[in-house]
Amino acid sequence: MRRHLPLLALLGFVILFGVIISLANQGRGFWGFLEAIPYGDKLGHAGLVATLALLLNLTLRNRTLPRPFGMIQMGSGLAAVVMTLEELSQFLLPTRSPDLLDWIANLTGAALGQFAAILVAGLRFRQRESPH
Repeated sequence: MRRHLPLLALLGFVILFGVIISLANQGRGFWGFLEAIPYGDKLGHAGLVATLALLLNLTLRNRTLPRPFGMIQMGSGLAAVVMTLEELSQFLLPTRSPDLLDWIANLTGAALGQFAAILVAGLRFRQRESPH
């Protein structure tokens, strides 16, 4: 069960993320509180994508893309591509407007998710190596 925890967490988060995107596409949402924070919308983008990338990277066991992109983990790369497509899709939706800063926040989130996955892998390695 513990081995499947990253996958279960990822599936749950993807459902939540899908609901959030669907609400945004309908012009509805519950995240008005973010507007009270300077750049709160951008922080929301970065936080959601960082969580997505982290869970993808953990599920994919921190595998990296082939060269020349070998420094990018598959989960972070996938999150960046999906969020780029999602941002571009906003050109087609009258209730949405694409935003370059949102896209940059999404890419920043993908990088933060990779950094967090590397930290988690390091902690796991230390736990295995330390005598109990």
